Amino acid sequence: MQKGLQAMACSPFCMLALTTAFGMDTHTARSQRLQLIFQLTRAEAELAILISYRDISPQECAQGRGVSITTVRAQIQALFVTVGISRLPQLITTILQLG
Repeated sequence: MQKGLQAMACSPFCMLALTTAFGMDTHTARSQRLQLIFQLTRAEAELAILISYRDISPQECAQGRGVSITTVRAQIQALFVTVGISRLPQLITTILQLG
């Protein structure tokens, strides 16, 4: 038998509301929120969090995630298109405003 929130029949938006309401605003909850709001891939959401909340450069993200800087730059460009912005500071501001 499943335990916790997974045992409930709950939509992704319900889960998002519950994690926010109970103060479970962890890295995972932030990632899920970004994936839901902007329809990001998990990798894109994780990258947005690293850059916005942890102030990690794209080069450091590439090294830490074991991918090329070209991959990270492509993901950043995809984030720009998806979020509807054109510069990294705008992305950071947008992500931080979401909490």
